Amino acid sequence: CEFPRHFDPRRAVLVGGLAPGEENFGFIQVRIKKHRWHKRVLKNKDPLVLSLGWRRFQSIPLYSLKTVVAGEERNRMIKYTPEHMHCFAQFWGPIAPPSTGFVAFQTMTNSVAGFRVAATGVVTE
Repeated sequence: CEFPRHFDPRRAVLVGGLAPGEENFGFIQVRIKKHRWHKRVLKNKDPLVLSLGWRRFQSIPLYSLKTVVAGEERNRMIKYTPEHMHCFAQFWGPIAPPSTGFVAFQTMTNSVAGFRVAATGVVTE
């Protein structure tokens, strides 16, 4: 066994795991808001790097707003995120329980001069 041979008590060992439900992938619906310090609005179908719970992954969100038409509630797709309000987004990724917070980035390079956090939000379904 390698671990006892190479064990160093001066270095921390981080042991983590995923619950059985967190190993599944599927469509996630989130409530998202563009960060107020991010300079540009977020465009529909532009890739984002999301940090959701223990996971960090890239996905392509579809933005929408809930509207009521003739007494029926619908999700209406929008091209851009609203400037100062929440909207909904749907994307493919690891399933997370409702109320899990996340942060989204458009790029992960260190050469970006401005504020990197593009959006924040919470899982709804």
